Amino acid sequence: MKTRREMLATMGGAAGAAGMIGAGFFSDMFVGDAFASAKPNLKAGFPYEYIKLDPEEAAERGYKATYEGHCMYGVFTPIAEMLAEKIGDPWKSFPVDMFRYGAAGVMSWGTLCGAVNGAAAVIYLVSKDPVPLIDEVYNWYSQASLPDYTPKNPKDPKMKIIQSVSGSPLCHVSATKWCEASGYKFFAPERGDRCCRLVASTARKTVQLLNDQLDGKFKSQYAIPAAVQECRSCHGKAGFIENTNTKMDCTQCHDVDPDHGK
Repeated sequence: MKTRREMLATMGGAAGAAGMIGAGFFSDMFVGDAFASAKPNLKAGFPYEYIKLDPEEAAERGYKATYEGHCMYGVFTPIAEMLAEKIGDPWKSFPVDMFRYGAAGVMSWGTLCGAVNGAAAVIYLVSKDPVPLIDEVYNWYSQASLPDYTPKNPKDPKMKIIQSVSGSPLCHVSATKWCEASGYKFFAPERGDRCCRLVASTARKTVQLLNDQLDGKFKSQYAIPAAVQECRSCHGKAGFIENTNTKMDCTQCHDVDPDHGK
């Protein structure tokens, strides 16, 4: 990985590239369901080269990296480092420190969990068809009992970390549901270690999906839940209200009256 000065220089070039990508690619991407089929702008040099990686190694590195740079960094950096070791550039010079911003739902705002944020970032950089993989990670993260990874060298071997189901890709929901299930408070060391293990699980899942897609074995398990489809029938595109666009479980945050929609 590069020094801070080298990364700043690289980021200057990356910012210029991002400006060109934004002008050419994202200008037409803000209407209706256009995002649903968004694919990388191949003319901009995407996707980057990807070769199969060891999911277990990604998980173990992810656990350690999260203690260094938090959740988004913890998913992205191990995968970037492994690719740098096998491929070299652009991974060797990639400014991975930028992903520290995703900590605790972006600088403790509790929004999108950094684990899935980092997963989506790396998937978009290397996949020719990233949306199905991103959908898969987000759905898995929302529905699975996590964390499901036990580190080889945990920070405190005496910690017992239970699993929980978030039902949401949001940091606030995920962490709060775990606190409710475990009985621990948010700033307890156990919650911190839980998130490190959660990142490890997500890094492993990301690599597994990328490997499967590379081998032509990826089969999507994701489908928008029936409850979400019902909400979208009124609130989504062509609905009589049409005031939102989401794949998340609406009832996580919105209380729905039994007579709602009747």
